[in-house]
Amino acid sequence: MPPAAQTDSPTGAEAFARYWLTALDYAYQTGNTESFRQLGACGTCRALSDGIDHLYQEGGHFEGGGFKPVKLSVSDYRPSKSAKVAVFYSRELRRAVHGSGDVEEAPAAARLGFLLNLTRSHTGWVVVTAQAAEEK
Repeated sequence: MPPAAQTDSPTGAEAFARYWLTALDYAYQTGNTESFRQLGACGTCRALSDGIDHLYQEGGHFEGGGFKPVKLSVSDYRPSKSAKVAVFYSRELRRAVHGSGDVEEAPAAARLGFLLNLTRSHTGWVVVTAQAAEEK
């Protein structure tokens, strides 16, 4: 994790959210969800990790689907307590290739998003909730 992502500031919350997206992308590309799981145990985070783990455990893998941050914005920052970060990103075409050989495609998308609710712990930022977000 970059040092900036551990600071208690709006910039730190944004850097943490960017790292969260990078860790999720890495999990999809490699099947290794350990780093992503360490960033928070929110329901969405667990569901994403569990889905990735399941596909790789059945002998499958993902192809393509890389994420690229488009826009991040911090709101409701409360020093030493919490922050909300909207994370918007693009995604390349992704294929989930199952161990059985079946393939599912998720089309490329120019703008997808998550709203992350972060809290401060003794070690830094942690994701409390993550939900799909649309830009207003």
